Amino acid sequence: MGRIFSMKRICILFIFLSAFFGLVAQPSNKDGEESENQYNFCVLYLDYNQDQASKATSSQIRWHYVSNESPYKLSVTSGGVSRDYTYKGASNLAFYNELIKINEEKVYQPLLQVALGKPGRKLIVIFGDGSGNYRGIAQEIGESVLPIDTLRVLNLSKQSVAAMVGEERSQVGPMKSVNFSVSGSTRRFRLPLAMAVNKNGRIKIIEKRKMAFAQGTRKMLILFPDRRRPGDLSYTTLGVVDLPPVDYYEEEFDAIDLTDE
Repeated sequence: MGRIFSMKRICILFIFLSAFFGLVAQPSNKDGEESENQYNFCVLYLDYNQDQASKATSSQIRWHYVSNESPYKLSVTSGGVSRDYTYKGASNLAFYNELIKINEEKVYQPLLQVALGKPGRKLIVIFGDGSGNYRGIAQEIGESVLPIDTLRVLNLSKQSVAAMVGEERSQVGPMKSVNFSVSGSTRRFRLPLAMAVNKNGRIKIIEKRKMAFAQGTRKMLILFPDRRRPGDLSYTTLGVVDLPPVDYYEEEFDAIDLTDE
């Protein structure tokens, strides 16, 4: 009975995320001004597998995407954040899965399109249900929304979260984000961090500790439903560092042969 209830919760969660982010976008025309759009992005992958045995392990996606008419590989583990990538093209970024036929011929299957919006630096969050269904969103994380000496708390759950960073307090609503200014008397410093939710009339602590910061840096704290217990919340942190020149990443990328059939 408990397992059925848990699986229902996961299904409800995935339907909620799908409805909220509704991202089955049509492929964009690469011609015109959109083909000149320049993006940097990293990926957070959250896999809500309904199979109980699979919950004990971390899944991984190894996908491909096309930038400026050249194909590249992307890899990220569930619950983790990938390295930074560059992308030049239409505002709808398409991801593909590589399939190998019996004759060892490679075929590329479209999996997901994510609307990136205006050019800039993005955090792409990909939600998977363990059955090959995915939804994705893109969050702007450039300096225009995440300035220096800031911690941005992003809440990807449907629960409101009370958050405190240093002496600053705020309520972070479902699918919302809040910026907290951070500062200290030394180059490296620590500030109190506390987060809690109201669960059935009781306060449930998510975290209560001191968090390390450095002057002149930017960070994100991303809250999301726990993969093994969707009724609870987990979080991960991401340091948003200055990017090296674009050529640095393009040299690091592994190109693939993505020939149209």
